[in-house]
Amino acid sequence: MSYRDLRVERLAVLTALALQTASQGTAQSTSRTVIAVDATTEAASNPLLRSGKDNGAVMAELSIMPDYKVTDERGNTLDLDAVATVRSYSRLYPTYVLGSVTAVRGFRQSERLSGTATLGVVRDLPVDLPTTGIDALVAPQSIRTTINGAANLEWRPDSRTTITPAISALRATYGGDTALRATRSGQAQLAYGRLVAAHTTIGFRPLFAISHTAGQPTLERYALVGTVEHGLSSVMRLNFDLGAEYLPAVRDARLQTASRGAATYVVGSLRLCRETLRLDACLAGELGSQVSALDGFQRARSLHTSVSYRLDERKTLAVLLDYQRISAPRGQAALSAAGGGRLEAGSALARMSWRLTPTLTGSGEAGYIMRRSDIVGRVRSSYVGLRLRLEPRLR
Repeated sequence: MSYRDLRVERLAVLTALALQTASQGTAQSTSRTVIAVDATTEAASNPLLRSGKDNGAVMAELSIMPDYKVTDERGNTLDLDAVATVRSYSRLYPTYVLGSVTAVRGFRQSERLSGTATLGVVRDLPVDLPTTGIDALVAPQSIRTTINGAANLEWRPDSRTTITPAISALRATYGGDTALRATRSGQAQLAYGRLVAAHTTIGFRPLFAISHTAGQPTLERYALVGTVEHGLSSVMRLNFDLGAEYLPAVRDARLQTASRGAATYVVGSLRLCRETLRLDACLAGELGSQVSALDGFQRARSLHTSVSYRLDERKTLAVLLDYQRISAPRGQAALSAAGGGRLEAGSALARMSWRLTPTLTGSGEAGYIMRRSDIVGRVRSSYVGLRLRLEPRLR
């Protein structure tokens, strides 16, 4: 781990402590405690996306999700939430103990200055999020443990301008027999936005990121992105980003030669959303680099569609479609570990939810997930499941 990585992590921690100190006071506070319990059963043809045949199994899962939030009269908040999950399969697969703990501290000094600090630990299976990164494409059955921290300030010098500096750090490790390696990354950015019309904000966002994967050199990434937010109507909004990123050349310390040349790429994203009393729909696409546990930064393209329609006061129908394509990892070792060539992942989900009582909700869902590489080919799974969620009223 380089000194730059350590400085990024230390700065995130110091910023979080500063935000907490700034928000302390004697103001009277109110608190809210919520707990939810999920019981899920699911039958899948290949739940962990393993190669080969006869991988089907029935899954049973129990999750407990407590959440505690306290708010004082100045608007400062502390939100603590956790998830504890036990998952078992009828055959082939072990029992998994998964979960997360997250703390979010928010402070509000005035109408012009506010901020948040977040610290979290997550233990999960990458296959549960098949289109969010290279992890699920390379080793979907590995156990991933992530420690992440972030902090940001939002300053409004006037009624039309918003300036938001932000910093984040992440450390990911992987259990089991996997080609993925421990990875640390950090990011710092400064976002500027100005309201130029009643429903239009334009701005820019310079960004610096650093990543280190065990056994690989430390990589850096610089980006400058222009941003547009525009309200097309009272129920429809458009967010558009476009810019460029630069990845400096990486040198082999032993040979003192460039092992990876410098590169410049286009980056951008588009998000179009419509929200009404009954219908919420979003279409989003993104092009850019993401942190890879194989070989530092990796180029990725993604598409996302979500539709949620409230049939009545008790029933809601939701449909989700996701696709991600990742460029071939650079370097022969990483290429072999990934199964060779281009990497793709896709998922589709349809879910119907019913609120049975004020504290009990049931849902049924059917879905499809797949991962693909040029050498390994396509590995896929279809599944159906039922879920009950109990949310008892505490206070």
